Amino acid sequence: MGEARGEVASKTTKLTTVQSSTLEALRNLGKPSEVERVEAALNLLKRISGKQFTPKDDSEGEKNEVDYVLERLVRGVGASRVTARTGFYSALVALLTYHKISARNILNLVKKELVKGKTVSKSEAADIHMGQVLVYGAIIRSGLFVEAVKDDQTEILNDLLSAGKKRTYITLVAYSFIIQLVKEVNRKLFQKVIWPGIQESCGLNKDWKDRSLDEIYLLIGVRAHFPSIVADSASHLNPDNIPQIASVLVNIPNVSYVGHPVYNSYCQEIAATEHVSLFWSEVEKQLSKPYRNRQLIALQMLEHLVNYLPDKNMIPSFITPLFISFTLKSKSSKRHPQEKDGLDVFVKVKHIFPTIMKNLESEEVKEKTKVEVLKKLLFHPGSFTFEKNTGLKVVQPITTSLIPTGVKKLSKVYREVVSGKMESEGENEVRKRKMKDFKAIPWKNKERIYAAQLLARLIGTPCMANENEWKLNQVKFLLHWGIYSKHFGHSNSDETGFVGVELAHSLRESFFRSLDHKSGGLRAHIDLLLNLVHHVDELLKDDSVEDKVLKGMALEDWGKAVKVIERLEKRVKEESEESISKPKIGEAEFFLMLFLQLSLQLFDWDAGLAADSLAELSVCYEKLEQERMGKMGEIKSPSKKNKKKAKEEVIENGEEEQDLDWVEVVVDLFLHLLSQNRHLLRSMICSVFVHLCPRLTPNALHSILQVLDPRGGKSVLEDKDDESEDEDEENGSGEGSEEEKEESEEDSESGADEEEEPTVNENLRRAVQKALGSSAPSDTESVDLDDMNEEEGKQLDAALSQAFRLLKDTKNAGKAKKQQTKDERSLTHFRTRAVDLLEIYIDSSPSMALCCDLILPLLDALEFCIKDVHQKPLENRLRACLKKLPNLKKFSSTEGMEDDILCDLLNAVIKKGSRTAPVFMDMGNEITSCCTFIIRASEYLRKEGEGNELVKSKKKKSAVTAKITDIYKKSLETFFTRRDCLLPPTMFRQALQLPWPGCWSLVSPLVQFAFDLAVRPFRRTQAFQFLAAVFLNQQLFSNLGNINVPALIKVKEELNSKIIPFLTSLEEPGDASNIRKKNIVGLMNLLHAVRTSEVQIKKIIGDGVHMADEIERVCKTIDWDAIGASLACIYRGAMRGVGPEGKKSVGKMLKLLGLGSVRAQHQKAKLQKVAAKLELEKKEKEDKNVTEELGSESDEEEDGTNAPKKDKEQERREKKKRRKKSSKIETRKLKKETKNFRMMEFSKGLEESAFVGIGELPEDMEDAEERNMDIEIKPKKRKSDVMPKTAKKMKRDS
Repeated sequence: MGEARGEVASKTTKLTTVQSSTLEALRNLGKPSEVERVEAALNLLKRISGKQFTPKDDSEGEKNEVDYVLERLVRGVGASRVTARTGFYSALVALLTYHKISARNILNLVKKELVKGKTVSKSEAADIHMGQVLVYGAIIRSGLFVEAVKDDQTEILNDLLSAGKKRTYITLVAYSFIIQLVKEVNRKLFQKVIWPGIQESCGLNKDWKDRSLDEIYLLIGVRAHFPSIVADSASHLNPDNIPQIASVLVNIPNVSYVGHPVYNSYCQEIAATEHVSLFWSEVEKQLSKPYRNRQLIALQMLEHLVNYLPDKNMIPSFITPLFISFTLKSKSSKRHPQEKDGLDVFVKVKHIFPTIMKNLESEEVKEKTKVEVLKKLLFHPGSFTFEKNTGLKVVQPITTSLIPTGVKKLSKVYREVVSGKMESEGENEVRKRKMKDFKAIPWKNKERIYAAQLLARLIGTPCMANENEWKLNQVKFLLHWGIYSKHFGHSNSDETGFVGVELAHSLRESFFRSLDHKSGGLRAHIDLLLNLVHHVDELLKDDSVEDKVLKGMALEDWGKAVKVIERLEKRVKEESEESISKPKIGEAEFFLMLFLQLSLQLFDWDAGLAADSLAELSVCYEKLEQERMGKMGEIKSPSKKNKKKAKEEVIENGEEEQDLDWVEVVVDLFLHLLSQNRHLLRSMICSVFVHLCPRLTPNALHSILQVLDPRGGKSVLEDKDDESEDEDEENGSGEGSEEEKEESEEDSESGADEEEEPTVNENLRRAVQKALGSSAPSDTESVDLDDMNEEEGKQLDAALSQAFRLLKDTKNAGKAKKQQTKDERSLTHFRTRAVDLLEIYIDSSPSMALCCDLILPLLDALEFCIKDVHQKPLENRLRACLKKLPNLKKFSSTEGMEDDILCDLLNAVIKKGSRTAPVFMDMGNEITSCCTFIIRASEYLRKEGEGNELVKSKKKKSAVTAKITDIYKKSLETFFTRRDCLLPPTMFRQALQLPWPGCWSLVSPLVQFAFDLAVRPFRRTQAFQFLAAVFLNQQLFSNLGNINVPALIKVKEELNSKIIPFLTSLEEPGDASNIRKKNIVGLMNLLHAVRTSEVQIKKIIGDGVHMADEIERVCKTIDWDAIGASLACIYRGAMRGVGPEGKKSVGKMLKLLGLGSVRAQHQKAKLQKVAAKLELEKKEKEDKNVTEELGSESDEEEDGTNAPKKDKEQERREKKKRRKKSSKIETRKLKKETKNFRMMEFSKGLEESAFVGIGELPEDMEDAEERNMDIEIKPKKRKSDVMPKTAKKMKRDS
């Protein structure tokens, strides 16, 4: 084994002293799994620990175990597989670290084991050189190099450098070991031994352009620790050498060099100097010609430079035009998969920008630096649509990190772009954007639009929440350029600031988007809108403004709205002056917010919607004022004029006979606005609706629920638009009405056509008849194919194939129709917004009666959504809304609540009705949430009744709980007795986990169902789980006032009377088949819960003696001694129907009852049986061997005529082999159990002891050791040792 590679070994080494476990560990060092390799190394070190290394030659005969292991490790690092080299190298480093072995002995082993032979191949030679480098590296890592003599050190270093140069990919490994050696040695050793070797190998007189990446990496590592030894003129940081080094670093032979460590090392060194800008400029010079490898290397170095820059304010200098240009180009090439080079570059770019943003978050970075980075990305050479073009989220994260100073600077930049100009810093003249051809051209519309959108986003930045004046100025700017662009902009298209129709529309949208941010709170937003409305009113009254924007009826509506706003503003000021503390948002501020937002909506393209909404709001506000003045006694009776005016308004609304509450009108208006696709309106409604919730009436809530009614369909949206359509018909011109009539006629005609459209079967019948032609029969006749000739048959085949192709196309068209239409999608979104209002109401301490009204409509809507796959967004919102109900702990009022309401609601919730089984089961969690809410509501009513002094009847107080308990009892009986019951188990489990008196009434039936064999086994398991949930109810047992002691005693008596017979029946093998193992596990969990509850009850016993007696009786109800005895008998028995899981739970219960000795005795008896079985198997094995020998002798005497007998004998032997193999497996299992029991007996009394270092070893090391002990050491057979067939025949004949 010690000869050179490629030559056959002529001698063998005796391995009788090497244990089989050591050989197994050596084999496992080459496993692919890292965990297995580490385990093998630990086992190997454990085996040879304490043994000495005594090197011997092969001629000396028997070797020491350490000698053999060391030889195998040295030979193993030269393996061809990477995993094997890794495992052997790790074990070698550990062995050399903890064993006293000289470096000379290792050198001798290298010359002996890792030497090229005469017939070695190139790949084997490369493996040998890699093995030599790894062995020398292990010497360095283990510290043997420093302890070696000078001659050995020189030899090791020279051999390491020599082996490293044999292959290019080995050089980096060798130099890495040398750099690590340089870090550990002192200056004297470095100058005498290491530095001369490096000088001879690398040559210091070479130019940097002639050096390789590995040599640069080595010299950087040397200078980092001994800078005075290397001259400054030859340093890699010398400005004269930087261009050459940049050229070497960028021009790599292939892409595998991208991960070379030289880039990280050099960038870390150069970033700390003043020459970092020079280095980056030299790198960019190398990128003049686009090449993938160069770009990847440049991006890699840029990432390192940004991370190592001491001054992060220099980051903008590295975001150069060249970097931005190939960033944009790499993204454009991503659209074409064939351009793989650009895709690789873009992947690298995606890693760099997060690094840049992370470094910009440093505290030392100035706001000016961040703004400068944004300018480079958004302006030339970048683009204002940089994020859109690249898909990188860069601009917004940097903007969010700005402080108010930086945001204000950035807003000036955006405003200059919107206005079509940019002021250069330090100059008064205006400069325009310059492109590559340096021709001045104006900003494009899309860039100005995007700048306006970014400016609108800046207004909602969290850091600008208190900058009200600044926000007002930005909103005014967008107002001027979006709405009054003719006055503040330029009307001439040749000028820079010209605003066309398309641009004006987009800027107007940005203005309304800027009103959507409320980061400063509702009152601050109201102040901003109030100042904005006053500013707009001044512009409308200013004669110098030619374009008034609002004209005619719109201007009148504006004037009316401004008058109401002034009244509301005055009232808000009065209320704020009267209140000492900061008041809540009242009705005045509520209406003021609505009037301000809707009055500004008059400037939108859909001004009619705003005008109608303002008219309805005015009526509502007048009603509120009348209501308020009536309470104050200031209004006795309205005048005739006001009566007539109010009556006219009511008639216009179509409600002459019914006087609606103003809240209902406002809610209906909100729903109408939510049906519009405007985010600003939705945001406004969600912000003010929470202040309307305390005044919400049942009719108002039902109008919201009507939107969710699945039977409404499209009519929900159509009803919201009826008023506006009627007004349009009244105010429209004759031409318009004629056009509408024509459209309606066309719609009716198309509808008639759709009704007359034939079905799929009719189309198919017509196509078949057309294909058959004149020979087409009637529906009752058939075609005789024998009457057709060959040509007619071919024509018929072609015609029929066309007909059936038509059928296929018709089916595909039907599938396409199943997709959701635009109107259906709009309806889904509208309903989702309505659910948002309901969630806001639930979170605002609602009324209990109104919450009860919510449940059934929400469940109906959920059922509809489950059936339709397109309603998934609405389904998720409904589930979230229903999930909030059981968490309600406070209600604003319980007015109108009666016992029958909750009971009827509970019956309606748990009733399956017309729902299908899959839908009902899918709604299980929501049904559980509703039932839990009903129980909590009943408890809230009960406690409120007990606290009310006017309510003195105890029967009335507990009526709700008793009725709900009866419903749960009936449902529980149905759940356990009927097979078609679909009620969710969580409904009962959550009810039993609540601290309400009804729990005690449900426990007794559960005991009966748990031990009733007529109940299905899995239901009995659920009954055990329900009972365990009761006794584990911490809220129920944490307070003695919640415990119903008589009921608890009764339940425990029933349990005691049922458990002991049940356990006794388990001892009989006949009854065990009717009991599942999960029943045993459930019963053990129940007993554990009961025992735990007794401990908790004892902890909370009060000082009262009468209570202590009752609690003592509770704790002694169950006979734990009898239960323990039964469990002990069961544990000793076979427990065939229980299974390992049930047996484990029984063992835990025995331990809880203090009967752990039963388990030890059972283990001891089992071990005795195991020993007897092993003895019996040994005797049977000996008898079988004798029988086989006799049988083989008799077979040799028989002739070839007994072939059938031989076949039978062969079958018998195969059966014996199979039995023998299975017996070995069982024997190994029995041995393991015997060992575990032996270790358990030995470890008695040592549970609290701890041993240092034991925790670091793998848990299954002993099992692996035991497996290794079973392996016999068998030396490999040589070819000469194998007996030839002729010799066998001669021996048999003799």
